[in-house]
Amino acid sequence: MDFVSIRKRLRLLSRTALKSGSPAELQEPRPGHDAALPSTGYNPVRLEKVIRGQEVATTAGKFLLIDRSASEIVSSAGEFVSRYSYCFRRGAAAISQESGPIDLVKFVKCGPRKSVFLDIETTGLCGSPLFLAGLLFYREGGLLVRQLFARDYSEERPLLGHLLELLDEFEIVVTFNGKSFDIPYIKDRCSYNTLPFRLELHHLDLLHEYRRRWKGVLPDCRLQTLESRICYRYREGDIPGNEIPEAYHDFVRTGDAWQIKDILHHNAFDLITMSELTLRLFTSDT
Repeated sequence: MDFVSIRKRLRLLSRTALKSGSPAELQEPRPGHDAALPSTGYNPVRLEKVIRGQEVATTAGKFLLIDRSASEIVSSAGEFVSRYSYCFRRGAAAISQESGPIDLVKFVKCGPRKSVFLDIETTGLCGSPLFLAGLLFYREGGLLVRQLFARDYSEERPLLGHLLELLDEFEIVVTFNGKSFDIPYIKDRCSYNTLPFRLELHHLDLLHEYRRRWKGVLPDCRLQTLESRICYRYREGDIPGNEIPEAYHDFVRTGDAWQIKDILHHNAFDLITMSELTLRLFTSDT
């Protein structure tokens, strides 16, 4: 057994709840994981056993769409949604249209219903397929996490087409390093899949805002560093981002979905963290 397999075993065996504001979902055993430990003689975990999603059929093909409320990811969702709504009133009062970073001004002007958070997961470096796009937005009094998942490489094209349609419903997109990574990556994959790319949204990149405020104070401005230092929340048992491409390739090759729920949760929790970091830009403690 190689080092990566041993590390995966240890990660599964040491799965525990996140500290302080941890997702309720991680406080319970993951279905199917015990049976799916990488070893000889085990039965692969089927995708439908770990994902409750809806197949979306488009003219370009099919993909899987997963909707979850924020309360399924963060136990304190009710309080969080109240703070999210309040931030626009407080933010609009605190930032005049004549001062403050222009992207933050546009964010509070657009309001909660026209703002969307975006985070993608890819199969490797630039030029390789994108297989997951996560969105978080305000709907019907709550925050909704919507994830578009390609079950194999051929489903990238319909996923991208639907993603562009969804983004057209909003006025501002919020990312973390999205100006350098997410948006250029989506544009490149649209070009590869012969899809017209147009994105007429304002763009708030949280990495730029936090570098402006915290560069030289924190050891770095990585998302999980900000999560621990600004949101006071720590992840345990999370799948490392650098293992996600290999985990997805394994799923496509074998059909074993034992790590897919981890990937979806990692992506959803990144979105929740991004939204909380956005709120904290309007509070005095940042």
